[in-house]
Amino acid sequence: MIRFLMKTVPVGFAAVFFVSACAIQDGAHTGLRALSETDGAVVIETPPFDQGAEQRIIYASSIEREEYALFNADNRQSEIIYITTRHLHLTNLVIDQFLGLDEVLASFRQNQVEKPVQGEAFKTTARNIRYWAKPYQLPNSGKSCAAFAGRWDMPGDDLRASKALFGYYCEAGRAPLSADFITAFIGTIGVRGITANRLEQAVQVPRLTAEPSQQELLARVRGDAGGTRGNSRFPYTSVRHFNRGNDCRLLPNC
Repeated sequence: MIRFLMKTVPVGFAAVFFVSACAIQDGAHTGLRALSETDGAVVIETPPFDQGAEQRIIYASSIEREEYALFNADNRQSEIIYITTRHLHLTNLVIDQFLGLDEVLASFRQNQVEKPVQGEAFKTTARNIRYWAKPYQLPNSGKSCAAFAGRWDMPGDDLRASKALFGYYCEAGRAPLSADFITAFIGTIGVRGITANRLEQAVQVPRLTAEPSQQELLARVRGDAGGTRGNSRFPYTSVRHFNRGNDCRLLPNC
């Protein structure tokens, strides 16, 4: 399998995927895609974000799907990343990276503009998914925010998750957001086909296209230094194979 190298995107990167990919279905080719609203997995189901995301970009391979979604309306902003394994050929897949609150504060451009003033982290549950969350403030920008990170769906024979969702919410303000407010906001986040708008089939992964180019999509999703949109570490390419135990067949979800 061709490995997607994100630290330095080679010239002519996109062309690699249009040459000799005989047995690989269109949606399994490794690379970035701009995503339509109807193909997005992450939704926020209450105003002002229920009108849809302003931007969606995914990274996908035959074993992984990562979605970046930007919601921006009424002087409020939320950016969310959802990562899931893809079982096109294999089932022994997990997310082999801990993506917690520290990652939220370090990787999103919004939180790199100034040093966040952090509150206390707490555990919460929304739609049967466990999260860590914490309030924080960006005083120079005049914003009150919340970071959140959840992981779930562990295989029967591994402690690592196969799904992860993390991101932040910010609004204009000076006072810290309350734990009740943060929990309520997290509860408005849905994943189509799992916790919201259940579908008969999984959310689709479109085929790679020559335009926009891989370089352009990478620039969009990573944003600019000093800017307030994007995630500087996307994509995480964190899904890995693991070795199944001999007694896996005796476990219910192996």
